[in-house]
Amino acid sequence: MITIEECTFADEYSLTNISIYPNPAKNIVYIKGCDIQKLVMLDHSGKVVYENFNPLQNNKIGIYHLKAGIYLLKIETSNGLKIEKVVIE
Repeated sequence: MITIEECTFADEYSLTNISIYPNPAKNIVYIKGCDIQKLVMLDHSGKVVYENFNPLQNNKIGIYHLKAGIYLLKIETSNGLKIEKVVIE
């Protein structure tokens, strides 16, 4: 499951204030950050395994169905794109 937490106004303008935890994860990954407009998770082959164009409306997803491995999480905000490696055990 991925949960997006709300943040303060001071955090809105910085991609560096986005954090993902725990990492590695088993069932739940939390994303803390502001102004997140789109989330895309890719597997090792580049296949999209999750995509959400409006994460604030649906801020939780299950990752129980994903196999153990390394995934890329693309986090898009109005200030740019951040890509983070997520390890699922």
